[in-house]
Amino acid sequence: MRHLVSLLLLLSFSFAACGDEVNMSLPAISGGEGLLVGISMKSIPGEGMEYVGAEPTVGTGTQESLSTAVDVARELSMRGYDCDVLVKVDDSDSPGGVEGPSAGAAFVVMSYSLFTGEEPRHDATITGAISEGGLVLPVGGLYEKAMGAKASGFDYFITPLQSVEEKLMLQGMAGITIREVEDANEAVEFFFEGKIPEERPLELTVEPIENLTAYEGERVPAMGGIVDALIRNERDAIAGIEDNAVREYFEARAGQHEELYGLGYDYAAANGAFLTGISASAIGEVESPDMEAKKGEVQACLDSLDKPEVTAGNYEWLMGGEAREMRARRNYQKYSVLEPETKDEEYLLVYQMGYSKAWCEAAKAMYVAGNNTGPLLDENVLKDAAEELLNYTDDYGDWQEYADTGGELYGKGMYAGAIYELTFAKSMYDGEKAMEGGATQADYESLMQNGSTSVWGKAFRAHASYLYQTDSPQDAYRMIVFARNMDAAAARINVVNATTVIIGGGAEEECCPCDNGGSLCMPAFLLLFAAFAAVGEKRG
Repeated sequence: MRHLVSLLLLLSFSFAACGDEVNMSLPAISGGEGLLVGISMKSIPGEGMEYVGAEPTVGTGTQESLSTAVDVARELSMRGYDCDVLVKVDDSDSPGGVEGPSAGAAFVVMSYSLFTGEEPRHDATITGAISEGGLVLPVGGLYEKAMGAKASGFDYFITPLQSVEEKLMLQGMAGITIREVEDANEAVEFFFEGKIPEERPLELTVEPIENLTAYEGERVPAMGGIVDALIRNERDAIAGIEDNAVREYFEARAGQHEELYGLGYDYAAANGAFLTGISASAIGEVESPDMEAKKGEVQACLDSLDKPEVTAGNYEWLMGGEAREMRARRNYQKYSVLEPETKDEEYLLVYQMGYSKAWCEAAKAMYVAGNNTGPLLDENVLKDAAEELLNYTDDYGDWQEYADTGGELYGKGMYAGAIYELTFAKSMYDGEKAMEGGATQADYESLMQNGSTSVWGKAFRAHASYLYQTDSPQDAYRMIVFARNMDAAAARINVVNATTVIIGGGAEEECCPCDNGGSLCMPAFLLLFAAFAAVGEKRG
């Protein structure tokens, strides 16, 4: 009996002991392409803390995901409460750093392995964010990640529950088995007990829009033309789907976007049509992707762009148009030169070309909306506004891509678009920091109290309301910060421009909207600049 007790004590100690190490290769996205990133995790005696290596940079989203995942693994294993967890990312795989929550499910698997001493299977990899309750949450880039997992020789790729679009895109991929899990327990059963998740059926149902009240704030009339253009493109793409049931599903989605527009949520309708149009176009070509034809469509669209001269009346539309034109051109330049070797690779490139074309079409619609008359705007006003947004921070985390695009726009003299992208990156960054600092519902409601004054301020104020009502309060908070910052940026540009009117041939005439030869303009200018800074400061 004494030997049995000793054995049980030894086993108990071995489970509680800290000092193991586990390594996994996790799917990620870099520059729009799927790849595998090596992660090592080890436990040491401590107080139940989590730490990450200093190099490469690991963003806040990834760190929060790690903390949540380790807590979930402790609950599942009932062990590891006295262990600290140390994570190191292979810097050769991700020299630019890692960001985002998509490693959460994998962190659960790795932590569970450390706490129990069990070895996970090595023929599979997993992606997915993790909730505090252990749910495996959706993440982006499943097709690209599946390609990366397949290229690395994995037999299984485990994902969160997939959307209809994701399932339709992934179901034709051969050479790797793709399965969905709903929660961390399913993932643990697969990786440690060999229980293969059942293949979930394709459910072509569109949930009705419920509990969404009509938006009562001020709208931008010209936004209707953009929404119409995007929904028209969406329906054209849907018409190319041969499967009747799938086509009907997408038609129902398009109907919802029209419904959202009717309720006053212009950006939600436009963005929904934008994304669904890309998916519908890709699904229509899943069996026979034609990269050369798609490249031709994108090039034709880019060649047809006709950006108007910047005026005091249209610069806000050029903000959005230039930003999307740059996204289209960058994406096209990156993927159009690649030579696919397999059908899967060609399909991925066609899918990326779909983004380029959709961005181009959106830019075209915004240039049309901005094709109005009015005095020409001194572009130095826009240049100065954009310049002050450069280098706001060295690391925007999840939003770095927008800051990079803004910097490129600035370098090419597309200052309106630079303001849009840089303000977006700044607003998302500030909003995230504010929430980390304890921003509450009251803060959101305070920002929503006053109406917006700019084109994009009005559009994104409505979108913030939509997100808040659809259970996305954090996204809603970031969006209202963006709306307020765009209001402040436009107000500042308008005041600065009011002092100088550029007349036809380029001669300048002083405009005196203030007393004392314009001397009172300076306090107004400083007040508006302070308002712009204050929005960011309050969020940060």
